[in-house]
Amino acid sequence: QNKVVTNIVLSGCILNIVLKRGVSGKPTVKVSAECGIGRVDRFPEWVDAAGYAYYYNISRLNAGKSATFTNNDIRKYSSAGAYDQFYPNVDWRAETLGQIKPYTKSTVALSGGTDALSYNVHFGWVREGDIYKVGENAAFNRFNLSTGLEFFVNENIKVDVNVRSSIQISRQPIFGTGTKSEYPMHDLLQKAAG
Repeated sequence: QNKVVTNIVLSGCILNIVLKRGVSGKPTVKVSAECGIGRVDRFPEWVDAAGYAYYYNISRLNAGKSATFTNNDIRKYSSAGAYDQFYPNVDWRAETLGQIKPYTKSTVALSGGTDALSYNVHFGWVREGDIYKVGENAAFNRFNLSTGLEFFVNENIKVDVNVRSSIQISRQPIFGTGTKSEYPMHDLLQKAAG
């Protein structure tokens, strides 16, 4: 038998955790790697500068106030580019966010042993980039390590040692100074989305 099954009961559900065991024989090493890209296929739709001016005027008129932007202003916003000094029309989503992000996954597994001692070590690394185009490169990294060791002290005593650990490291762009948020870009997008 080269697996150990642990049952954990969580609120009436049973979670089975299966840990591989080392087997007697020569040490074996298995290495795997994969990479690819993920594509974001859906973004919130935001209006451009001309659309914002138009709907802002409507909201003011509905509140019984006068319009802020003239029809000439709205026309200039719609025909201006991102770098117009007086009527800029910037697509901030396209300027700050891409649509694809890289993905990498690597694993190394080592197992083997004798009749008296068997072991299994598994190391995994997952890295995922991000879609931010601004600030420092954002990244998500997770490192997993699981080990299984089984040995006999004597013919009546067998010892099983299992250790599982995981470390997650993520980095996001920081905007401005003095922010205390752990997720500043997320907060910025939430504010921008209204």
